Amino acid sequence: MDKIKYHAVQGVLKDWRTRILNTLLTVMVIASTPAVVAILLSEADTPGSNRIKYAFAAVWLILVILTIFRKLNYWVRVWVLLGIGYAAALINVTQTGIRAIGPLYLLLISIMALLLVGKRASFIITVLTLLLLSTISFLTVQGILVPKVNPLGSGNLSTWVALATVLMIFVIAETLLLLFFRFQELVIISEREEHSKLVQAQSQLEEQNRILEQQVKERTSELLQSNKIETALYEIAEATNSSHNIDEFYQRIHAITGTLMYAENFFIALYDETTDLLSYPYYVDLSDDTFPTRPMGNECNLTSYIIRTGKTIKHGQEEFLAVQAKGEYVLKGTPNEDGIGAPLINNGKVIGAIYIQSYDKSIHYTEKDDEILAFIAQHIATGLSRFKAAESERQRANEQAILYKLSEAIGKSLDLKKVTRLAGENLQAIFETDATAILLLDEKQNLITSFYEFDKNEGGLLENVEPFPLGVGLTSRVITTGKPLLLNTLEEEIASGAYFPPEVVEQGSGTISQSWLGVPIITNDRPIGVVFLASYQPRAFNEGHKLFLQTVSSSISSAIENARLFDETQRLLKETEQRATELTIINSVQEGLSHHLDIDGIYRLVGENVRQKFNAQCVILGSFDPETETEKLWYAYEKGKYIENLPDRPYDKIRRHLVDTGRPYFDNHVTDDKMKETSSVPLKGTEVPMSVMFVPLISGSTVTGYVSLQNVEYHDAFTDNDLRLLTTLANSMSLALESARLFDETERLLSETEQRATELAALNAVSYALAKELDLDGLIQLVGEQMVSIFNPDIGYVAIIDESAGLINFPYMYGETKPPIKLGEGLTSKIIETGQFLLINKDLDQKALEIGAKTIGIQSRSYLGVPIIVSGKPMGVISVQSTTREGLFTEADAHLLSTIAANVGTVMHNAQLYSEARLARAEAEKANKAKSAFLANMSHELRTPLNAIIGFTRIVQRKSAGLLPEKQIENLEKVLISSENLLALINTTLDIAKIEAGRMDVLASSFKIAPLIDLCINTTTPMVKPNVRLKKQVEENLDRIYSDQDKIRQIVLNLLSNAAKFTHEGYILLSVSREEEDKLRIDVQDSGIGISPEAMQRIFREFQQADNSTTRQYGGTGLGLSISRNLARLLGGDISVVSELGKGSTFSLIVPMSYKPVMVQQAETETGIQPA
Repeated sequence: MDKIKYHAVQGVLKDWRTRILNTLLTVMVIASTPAVVAILLSEADTPGSNRIKYAFAAVWLILVILTIFRKLNYWVRVWVLLGIGYAAALINVTQTGIRAIGPLYLLLISIMALLLVGKRASFIITVLTLLLLSTISFLTVQGILVPKVNPLGSGNLSTWVALATVLMIFVIAETLLLLFFRFQELVIISEREEHSKLVQAQSQLEEQNRILEQQVKERTSELLQSNKIETALYEIAEATNSSHNIDEFYQRIHAITGTLMYAENFFIALYDETTDLLSYPYYVDLSDDTFPTRPMGNECNLTSYIIRTGKTIKHGQEEFLAVQAKGEYVLKGTPNEDGIGAPLINNGKVIGAIYIQSYDKSIHYTEKDDEILAFIAQHIATGLSRFKAAESERQRANEQAILYKLSEAIGKSLDLKKVTRLAGENLQAIFETDATAILLLDEKQNLITSFYEFDKNEGGLLENVEPFPLGVGLTSRVITTGKPLLLNTLEEEIASGAYFPPEVVEQGSGTISQSWLGVPIITNDRPIGVVFLASYQPRAFNEGHKLFLQTVSSSISSAIENARLFDETQRLLKETEQRATELTIINSVQEGLSHHLDIDGIYRLVGENVRQKFNAQCVILGSFDPETETEKLWYAYEKGKYIENLPDRPYDKIRRHLVDTGRPYFDNHVTDDKMKETSSVPLKGTEVPMSVMFVPLISGSTVTGYVSLQNVEYHDAFTDNDLRLLTTLANSMSLALESARLFDETERLLSETEQRATELAALNAVSYALAKELDLDGLIQLVGEQMVSIFNPDIGYVAIIDESAGLINFPYMYGETKPPIKLGEGLTSKIIETGQFLLINKDLDQKALEIGAKTIGIQSRSYLGVPIIVSGKPMGVISVQSTTREGLFTEADAHLLSTIAANVGTVMHNAQLYSEARLARAEAEKANKAKSAFLANMSHELRTPLNAIIGFTRIVQRKSAGLLPEKQIENLEKVLISSENLLALINTTLDIAKIEAGRMDVLASSFKIAPLIDLCINTTTPMVKPNVRLKKQVEENLDRIYSDQDKIRQIVLNLLSNAAKFTHEGYILLSVSREEEDKLRIDVQDSGIGISPEAMQRIFREFQQADNSTTRQYGGTGLGLSISRNLARLLGGDISVVSELGKGSTFSLIVPMSYKPVMVQQAETETGIQPA
């Protein structure tokens, strides 16, 4: 209160000061005006009088301005007035001294400052005045300042001035005194008035405070209710977005409504305008528990009234009572005490209603509840529409998932039952219908067969449903017309041809379909079946369901068509697979040959391929020797183990049957009696078979062997198809194994030739020595030295018979000295006696005694002696011995030493042996060429039928354009591609054969390299993967080159195709440049998978790749790089490679700019692993 009073007094004081100022200025102007006029009109009596006149006039003019312009700032007016007065008083003091009237002026100014400004300003002015007066007094005493005795003079002007000054002082003093008393009076009055105002204001504030408190309470209640509504709206929106299904959404809406008002009894009704159905998808009621779906039609209930009118209605309000009075509302169910309902409106259309009610007399709804329910109903309708839209999206997603699963099933399986069952189960899951079925028409028998049928009333999935004839019923109508059929009432079904037993119709809904939707399954513009859905509720399906079901039907029809095409193409694929299997086995033989495997290894390769192809339990491969009528078992496998080291066996009746008839032997029910009947004996370590197949291997018209599949656990283990396939494979294997036999024979001959070559080398040395040395002792010495050089024995000697003396002389000895012995003594005499070589590698003394001889001289542990035959008569012995090792010598050593001994006998015999060796070598080379010729002929024989297959396939493609389904055309394309790939493989094999046979010709011509490079780039571009850049870099001004253009193109294309195959991203760079002066360099650089250092040693070998995973992942035969290198060398150049695993490779081809024919021996064929 003191603060309020202070501010009030300050306001009054300011007004009072303003009035004082105005009054003071007015009085001063009025009082000074006559004096100013008199001063201005008076004559000047001193030289400075004019200046004083003008000064008075200027001051008076300033006072007039301050008086007239009262809107000027208060403080400006006050301080101007105080400044003028203070200046005038100060001038007076300086002119007249402190004993004159000047100090009173200064005192008056201090009083004016107190009244007009305040105590602080008055205090400052007073202090300043005292300081000035003290200063002036000091100056006056010191004589520095001398005041005038009569500063005004004695003239008229001085008189008037003095008079004006006295009057002014008097008026001012009087005025100030009056104003002071008036001020005191105003202060007292102001304080009383202010107190009265304060009391009145306090009373008003208390009343306003009471009113505000009431308003705050009401507003708080409204805010709390508004907050609840906002929370409810947020929860409705959140429920729309997060509810997993519509039921959960309804439950959350119920709970949200319960937070705003009593909602124990709550239901949501939805209206479908297209079907005119009123459904109750959610309801909770303490008294009524059934809210069936029914046509709204002319329904007279509160829900239908709300939906028709779109109005909110409250139980008991006038409008409700008026509706009830008119009969537009008929009570159904338990009567309630109170209730309110609101329409659900979305986009201006009523889609349903929400209603809550109370059966408790103590619970009633207010008008506010009515408004709240109507408000949140709008948001519930929006949320419901959004949720249903999301549900529709989920429905469409589910439909897309079903279509995807169907497509996936069709892609993975051609089993019609599996595909239709998957389709039916997914349709049942998404539509949740009471019945679902997929039925197909058997056109030959005119019967409709169920492939999938589900009926809720029948317990779910139905199995083994009896087919029924085409003609009667809804299914037959859909098949006959080829059009979909949508029926939404029982009456429509019966009118469209559906038949139901009368007793079923009488039972009504729940036992008989009220809605039926069926669409035809069409293939090649021909209905072949139906997929239908059925529901026990009317109007269960719509046009959207029909469109989706048509899409599913199209997928099913595609599956059926695919199955038919699959059956039609199986034969071609089976033939192709069979041919591929044959080629696999043939290739295995070729691979064995390329790896220089012996005949055992090749038979094992073939046996492994047969076993893997048939997944056989037992496999046997054998060959026949017609001279001894025995079989040799090359490969035997039973239940995971290999049977090794089996002896040759005589023919049993089964083998005899194969040899005599050349026909297979097939028995799926082997018994002990049949085993005895056929004289069959299981192989050692094997079980008695229960099913067997024997197929002969025929070369020309001769049965050379057989292949057998057996099963030791089951009868009927094999089928006629197995026999046919094995027979076909046997025909191919016969040729391949015969080739392998010839190859093995060739290898044997080559091995013998090599052995003979070794012998011949030694013999040549001896012969050379013999040719130069005619003296017998010199010859013997030379032979001995050669013998020691070849065999490196501990003891060696040459013995010669002296028939006349009956002695055996030793003209050459090494490691021992031996005197002559009598003919008949020692091992030497035994050799001469028998004319055969003697080889003892262990227990020399005991073996000597066994043959009736006795050792002489130093004891040996290994002994080899051979006779020297001269003109068919033993005339001496050559022997080598080891005193430290047993088993040192072999029969090959014996043969070699015998050969040397024979050369000692006669030079002619030596020449004859050399001639025979050359002949044998020629025969071996001829056999090797025969092998290559065989490979070339075999490739030719395979190319002929393949060219026919390719030609006929292309004819079928051309003739059937636009006639066959796309799937069948794709299958023909696959057959063509597979045949062309196989032909390329055979052509590659033929190239290998030509190279090995030395029949690869060079057709050199002059050409430019740049067009050839462009051709290779254009050919390779389709092979390059999308993330790989194919670039070229050709050196400018390259001269024309003279070489075989086709072979260079073949090499470059092979290198580019390898780079394209093994490069997944990055680049492939083909660069061409000159190497030195006379060579062309072509580099193929890539950023592919690279080659490991281990594989670098093998990549140019035939039938090999970098590793097995490369073959599996990228395919290929393993011939490309081998052929390319051989072609490069044929052109006088070579191929090299630089590579780093994981970073890429660079293959470099270097060939002469000008090809020069040279005499080239048979091209080398390297074997190993390569990446293409």
